[in-house]
Amino acid sequence: MDCRKVEHSIAQFIRDELDKDEIEKFVNHIYECESCKEELTIQYLIVEGMSRLEEGETFALQEELNAKLEHGRRKAIVRKWMKRTFCVLEIVAVLAAVIMTSIVILR
Repeated sequence: MDCRKVEHSIAQFIRDELDKDEIEKFVNHIYECESCKEELTIQYLIVEGMSRLEEGETFALQEELNAKLEHGRRKAIVRKWMKRTFCVLEIVAVLAAVIMTSIVILR
């Protein structure tokens, strides 16, 4: 994901509107690009800060943003692991089918 796409996705990330693929790409880019991370931080502080001020709540927005990013990163890691696991399982299933077919044919 490039910087332009990330900047357009910031509001969606803040509102939890990105799908799993987009979250993975977004979070990976944010951890690699200091400029986009800074833009995300600014927008998050403004959006969430204004909302919390209107509601009269106390808040620690930087910690909340860091937790939100970490949650997105963990989801991306789990998703990658699951993709790899399913790929291995598919290969095992195909191999099992080939072996079973070979056994049946050779009998």
